[in-house]
Amino acid sequence: SFIRWLTFVSILAVTGAIAFRCGVVPLAVRGGAGATGRVPGTWVAGAAAAGLAAAVLLIAVTPARLVMQAYAVNGGAALDPSALGALVGATRWGAGWVLQAAGSVLAAGGFLAARRERQSGWVIAAIGAAALVVSPAISGHAAAARIGGPWAILSDALHVAAAGGWMGSLAMMLAVGIPAAMRLEGGDRVRTVSSLVHAFSPLALTLAGLVVASGSFAMWLHVGSIDALLDARYGRILLWKLAAIAFVVGAGAYNFLRIRPALRDEASVARLRRIAAFELAVGIVVVAITAVLVATGTPGPVDDAATALMP
Repeated sequence: SFIRWLTFVSILAVTGAIAFRCGVVPLAVRGGAGATGRVPGTWVAGAAAAGLAAAVLLIAVTPARLVMQAYAVNGGAALDPSALGALVGATRWGAGWVLQAAGSVLAAGGFLAARRERQSGWVIAAIGAAALVVSPAISGHAAAARIGGPWAILSDALHVAAAGGWMGSLAMMLAVGIPAAMRLEGGDRVRTVSSLVHAFSPLALTLAGLVVASGSFAMWLHVGSIDALLDARYGRILLWKLAAIAFVVGAGAYNFLRIRPALRDEASVARLRRIAAFELAVGIVVVAITAVLVATGTPGPVDDAATALMP
């Protein structure tokens, strides 16, 4: 579960770096942040550095994930070359793993180019991120569902992409965006933070809605009934995830409705940072629950051959 958690956190961070660079920074600049010297450039460079770190971590974790899966499927013969070859080359799980490996390398190369101020690097990183958000669907419950077909995989990929864009860009805000703004002089600090938050809020609302919609579809697909939700282990873990997501949404709503309109001084910025940090911390807990959930059998109808090779 720890390897899966690291994998998911890394994917969300890669996706969030791109969402922050392509979705938040341009809107913040239009909102007035561009008048504060080199801050937008600092944001872009910081997002590229954070994305590169996440992609490198994912590259390091990917072989460990293969070994973990090989032991789960093949036991003592896990590292036998023919067994590894069959796992990677002849299973849906293997296809997802290859896509993850390729996506992580692409993303790392793209972020590295972006750090050298090459705009094409962001395009390459975005292509890598697209591969990464699809990879869990190909190797997880979505591929094993007997109903839903390609829609199940599409919905799962959308769920990962939206969660990454939401939580990942929130992490970029806390780690890169607000600290750079707070290094400015005088009143520029609060004005720049306000521009950043006003740019982030519509993106976060949209992505949170996509997370809820795609998650609801997955719940219907994989659970199927209220009884299964309450009685099956998968359903009970899912309820814990839903409860944690409710805390995340609540913290985000409080920031959006109460703190954002009142960003007038550094005290209000400090309150926003504390609540946003809580929101992100609970989001990390949601990812941990998800890491357990994806390894738990679903009560809904599944493709038995595909389920046999789930992580």
